[in-house]
Amino acid sequence: MKHHINIGIALVLLFSVLLYSGCLDIFNSIPNVTTIIYEDHPVHVEYQITYGYFVNLTGTGKSILSYKEDFPDVLNGNSSHIQIHNQLSAKNITIANNPMIFWHETLHDDMNLFLGITLTINTKSLLVTTLNETSSLTRQQIAEFHPGIMQQYCRVQGNETEKIIDPTHPFIIDTANQILNESKTNNAFELSKNIFKWLKTNTAYDMHFDNQKTQSSITTFLCKTGDCDDLSFLYIALCRSLNIPARFIRGYLIDQDSAAISLIPHVWVEVFVGNNIGSNGWIPIECAGTAEITAEIHQNFAVEDVDHLRLFIDDGTNTSLNTSSSHISIEYEKDLSVELTHYAQIDAYQILTLKNLCVKENTDRYYR
Repeated sequence: MKHHINIGIALVLLFSVLLYSGCLDIFNSIPNVTTIIYEDHPVHVEYQITYGYFVNLTGTGKSILSYKEDFPDVLNGNSSHIQIHNQLSAKNITIANNPMIFWHETLHDDMNLFLGITLTINTKSLLVTTLNETSSLTRQQIAEFHPGIMQQYCRVQGNETEKIIDPTHPFIIDTANQILNESKTNNAFELSKNIFKWLKTNTAYDMHFDNQKTQSSITTFLCKTGDCDDLSFLYIALCRSLNIPARFIRGYLIDQDSAAISLIPHVWVEVFVGNNIGSNGWIPIECAGTAEITAEIHQNFAVEDVDHLRLFIDDGTNTSLNTSSSHISIEYEKDLSVELTHYAQIDAYQILTLKNLCVKENTDRYYR
């Protein structure tokens, strides 16, 4: 009788974990457990997005405003109906291989204006359809066939005072080598997945409201908590320590948990595993999820859903890291009062396709 009670409790706990993780159905057929089916969610959407800054000047005097805004990079779709607000003073520039719109304004006295971009996004989720990707390159093959990518995305990145992404730190090297030894493979996809498992097992997502500064990878390693960019930078450092190219993506996350759809600034990761897996060999990885580890792998490893909108792709340089953190500045005379308000809004959001994520025998994935 005692064994029956324990089994029943275990099944209730398993069901609770899967339900909390977004799992809708554990079984494809009974008694054979073959497929996990997650709750349906959008996989093809269209919406209009407007983002930028409202500038409010009161008083008298001259001000000089400089503002660089990223232009979206739609991974699996397209953008259209593009409108540049205050277009006469805007020009196209490129920084760290990223296209941007640049405003440089000389303003006088009281003034209200909006600088930003409006456009329509049509996008689909990107899903690598197997979690057992044997066609991935090995670490040695990446170094042999793609030395430029390895050199570009396996180095230290930081600023004048601190190494933010540091694959050379002894703690990072030791941990990465431990994961490598336990993995018993040089397959870049498998190693990236095992590093992801380590991250999900050993760290927790946590906002640090008392300090808005981005943590370095070693700080996150030591304190075991961080927000989206902190966890992403630690994950990147671990991958790079094994000579697996990795880079950060900065953009918006579409939040549909509240009554109104909102846009949240966000950071996630891409890892290069080669052989045109994912997007030209790069697989997207969301490091800031909070579900249990199996659900995290199923839903956030080698997946980029339609709730992610890319704005800036790291090019592996310090310029890239520093450019991605600050875009607007203004110099003004003492008799002026200045208010800068960031604005990001989604309108006309349409779900074009709604599907379930299905994971067969913990390896093959598909939408249905």
